[in-house]
Amino acid sequence: MWRCSAKDAWLAGLSLAHACALFCSAYAWPHVSIGWKLGIVPMLALLTTYSIVIVAHLFTHNPWFRHPRLNAAASVLNSVTIGQSMQAYHVSHVRNHHRYHNDRPGPNGPPRDLSSTYAGASDGTHLSIWRYAFAGAVATLRNEAWLRLTAFVPALAAADSARSPDQVVGARLRDGERRQMRLELIVLTLVLLGLLAVRPSFVLFAYLPSFFAALVLVNVQNYFEHFGACPENRFANSVSHYGRLYNFVTFNDGYHQEHHLCPQEHWSCMEDVRRRYGAALADNRHVVSPVPAILGFLDRRRNRIDRVPRDAAPARPRGKSA
Repeated sequence: MWRCSAKDAWLAGLSLAHACALFCSAYAWPHVSIGWKLGIVPMLALLTTYSIVIVAHLFTHNPWFRHPRLNAAASVLNSVTIGQSMQAYHVSHVRNHHRYHNDRPGPNGPPRDLSSTYAGASDGTHLSIWRYAFAGAVATLRNEAWLRLTAFVPALAAADSARSPDQVVGARLRDGERRQMRLELIVLTLVLLGLLAVRPSFVLFAYLPSFFAALVLVNVQNYFEHFGACPENRFANSVSHYGRLYNFVTFNDGYHQEHHLCPQEHWSCMEDVRRRYGAALADNRHVVSPVPAILGFLDRRRNRIDRVPRDAAPARPRGKSA
């Protein structure tokens, strides 16, 4: 049943638990006090952040099941919990972010990684965290609304090639991916319309604010997973955090440099990857943070190897990236 490991049952269970929490919160919304309502919003924001950063992220690299239909169903479920098409996330993350690794602007124009922390910066340095986190969240909402619209009216995407789904996700969609993405976008739209019909105040005052807050937090996470690293060095283009508690509750999410080296390695093997590439990581001075990426703003003494001249610390051609 399980494609890589039965340990992924924990991730599937967390995805189901999040979906239950979402719909139970919507059901209970008119019956609870103001105090409970104020608690529901940050709870949903944190659940959505966790689902995007951990559950959906791990699923997009290693689908849980052997059977394609089970994975397609899990993809729809994850789409509901993260508020976006899981298939679009997969293509954007795997075939764009993991191809260009938070690249800088180059001779041919802006960064090719759509989530690059350098995108939009005029001086070739990282954007400010505020601009990256909040403007990025607004851009995600705008793209999500456009993708949902094109799912119902495909002619819109055909009429505007600059805003086609392929351009939005940063890679060419295959036919099966396009169908899966459209299915997920339709389901997401129907879920939102259903919630609006029966619980409009929940959507306006809980779901949408918590979703936007989650997008901001996800951007903070991605920012500090790459801030200070050297995009041109495959052994030092990301930031890792080796805290045991954090990696226990996040399925080794802190091993981000190791993940960029071997993105298809199962989350349970990240410590093995660290040992395998230990010498190369040390030689290239990869950035290790004392705090998780979501708290990266507390890392005031971060080793900023992005400021080193690009030809001063070449990556050693050791090992093979997955």
